[in-house]
Amino acid sequence: MTELLNEIIEHFMTFKMGARPLEGFDKQKLTITLKHPEYYGVGILNVNNVQVNEKFANVRLENKTFNINGEENPFLVLSSTLYEHKSSFARLCEEFCNLGKDDFNRNLITTEPIKWWEKWKDLLGNVSTNKTPYSVIGELLIYKQELEKKHENVTWEGPKAKNHDIEGDEYHIEVKSTLLQYANEVTISSQFQLDGNYDLYLVLLKMQESSDGISINSLVDQIISYGVDVDGVEIKLGALGMAHGSNVREKKFRVVEGRKYKIDESFPVINAESFKGDQVPRYVKKINYTIDLSSFEYDTIEFD
Repeated sequence: MTELLNEIIEHFMTFKMGARPLEGFDKQKLTITLKHPEYYGVGILNVNNVQVNEKFANVRLENKTFNINGEENPFLVLSSTLYEHKSSFARLCEEFCNLGKDDFNRNLITTEPIKWWEKWKDLLGNVSTNKTPYSVIGELLIYKQELEKKHENVTWEGPKAKNHDIEGDEYHIEVKSTLLQYANEVTISSQFQLDGNYDLYLVLLKMQESSDGISINSLVDQIISYGVDVDGVEIKLGALGMAHGSNVREKKFRVVEGRKYKIDESFPVINAESFKGDQVPRYVKKINYTIDLSSFEYDTIEFD
């Protein structure tokens, strides 16, 4: 165990709250550990004042300011909310704090923190924790269209969606987005996703990353112009790992093709009624299945 890792773990184990400088770093490379009732982590001096706000699972990389030795300093902070994994998280913190040969690692993080973040996010296995930016763009595009239609009490459910992505008084909509241009299949992730006592539509959006496309940030601006509570939208985006300032919110995608299917008696659905006694078998908690949409009629969705 290195001296740096040992010191980080020691700081994490103490009962003392607040910011505490780590030894071996000069004033220009000030490095600290942090303990707070709701999170713990490390911070490095934000010498270039870069702005970042990234999150996945229970790990966050963001900007914070702390008073160290009577002086307010800006920091890039890597933190976690899971106190039971202090030792494992400390190893990631060691990599974050380590200067590297000729200060390479520190210079990378303080100039391009997203590069460091993406590398370690992949290594930590963040494959499916968060929704993809294009899938969120797809949901927000359909939500915006429903607002334009003045659909009564329509909401975007975001991470709260127990059943459907878009829910309103008139009908509900489940939105599926893909980057596969020739795919006519959708995967349904539970027995409830195409179920319910209301009119339901399934939307398939074939998308493509494009500099001429639309981003999450631009969609949020458009949506709040319809009177939607911006705080409510931001809370949902934050829960998806796409808080304000997150890099993925600037990625742009355009819709190549949009299809809208009516879920009726002719559409294949697996729900409780698919089983004997109209009940899902005991011990079956979740049902995933894939539908080939090639043979079903649909309406084309047009976008401005």
